[in-house]
Amino acid sequence: MTEAENQTFRHRLREEPTMDNVLAGIEAHAGARGEARGKISTLHHLVAKGLLTVAAAQLELDDCIASGELPVDLAKEGRDQLG
Repeated sequence: MTEAENQTFRHRLREEPTMDNVLAGIEAHAGARGEARGKISTLHHLVAKGLLTVAAAQLELDDCIASGELPVDLAKEGRDQLG
């Protein structure tokens, strides 16, 4: 868990003290990260098949970061894996 995620978690604990809310937040966060990994995996697959250039995949990841669609840490990891 990143420091920002840790702070968000602690804030939710203070502001929304019921465990249901905390668990829902954790589940939503995990789901969002799973979707992000899926998108990154799809881009890698398209590059590997020659259907998308590395440069185009990197631009897509940059756009996803800018729009907030992907967490920065996952997108940067995906970008590094592209080469």
